[in-house]
Amino acid sequence: MSHCIRVRAPATTANIGSGFDCAGAALNLWNELEVLPGSGVVVTGEGAEEIPLDATHLGVRAFSAISSIAGYRFEFHNRIPLASGLGSSAATIALGVMAATLLIEEEVEVSAFLSQSLQFEDHLDNLAPALLGGVVFAWKDNESCSAQRIADTMPLEPVVVVPPEGVSTAEARARLPKEVPFSDAAHSVGRAALLGVSVATGNSDLFVDSVDDRIHEQYRSLLSPTFQS
Repeated sequence: MSHCIRVRAPATTANIGSGFDCAGAALNLWNELEVLPGSGVVVTGEGAEEIPLDATHLGVRAFSAISSIAGYRFEFHNRIPLASGLGSSAATIALGVMAATLLIEEEVEVSAFLSQSLQFEDHLDNLAPALLGGVVFAWKDNESCSAQRIADTMPLEPVVVVPPEGVSTAEARARLPKEVPFSDAAHSVGRAALLGVSVATGNSDLFVDSVDDRIHEQYRSLLSPTFQS
């Protein structure tokens, strides 16, 4: 390769209230990757001191699942804060997958992109909008996965608040109960259906009603003092 490949991937917000584990949206905050002739890994920006600078880097691992990393230098510029609920790892995976795909110059189906990405992170609701942009609903069916972009933007303008304390995904998932009351499940199923309608039609009033969740937010919010306040 005599020239560089430059790609970028957005931050994402997942779940979107009642859309637990299936709804996500891309945000206007971007990480970037340049792949150049050479060797090594460089990281600047958010989390630069915490991220490995070798083949164990998440984005490099995603790249290597599609193409050899030999002879290439990887320069990552991160703007998405880590452990902040903004899909920093999904963006990093998307960067690696997209850069490698451009390098081998092959057309790849969206389902293949998602399957390749899921090797590294099992959060389809972040990965799908990171790869497709816009507001996306994603789902798994046995061993396959699919996603549908239903709108370019959400009905209301998103505002990102990044708290000083980070929350790990594993810790947040561990707070979820194994069972929820039937009434809470029924409530959230109805709101999730309303979420799809509100996003597809751009109806902000319906959107406000749709994000009233009883499946996960009340349990995971306890980890964030900022959210509680």
